[in-house]
Formats: sequence, C-alpha cells, structure tokens
Amino acid sequence: MGIFDKVLDVDPSADHEWGHGFDRSACANCPHNTGGKVPTCDLCGCPLFNLDKTGAPPSDCPKLEEHEQ
Repeated sequence: MGIFDKVLDVDPSADHEWGHGFDRSACANCPHNTGGKVPTCDLCGCPLFNLDKTGAPPSDCPKLEEHEQ
C-alpha cells in the first residue's frame, strides 16, 4: 500500500507534479488558496494538507518553482 492509497482527496484526473515537493508557505497570498477551515487549492480542488503529504502541486501552479524542495 502506497501513500496515494490513503490520500483520498487528490483528484487523479488533474495534472500534478507527483513527488515534486510542496511548500505550503508558497500558497500564502496566492489567489488560488481558498483558505478557510480546510484550505484547498482552487486549481485542482485538493486540500493543501494532501498536496503537502504527496509532494504534488498542480502542474499549472503559477508558483511551481517555489514549491520545489
């Protein structure tokens, strides 16, 4: 069982950079960060927590280089 088997809210149909790295601080002041109780990415609809755990920002993220680790 891999990490992706336990993360249910990542949309596999959206293009993500799997294993790229995800720095949540790059989402600060980003217009695609929905904020709220469970902040999500407006580009793919995934919770930031799940994107962080999978290291998978959306491929079309304007801050993709800032997420790289």
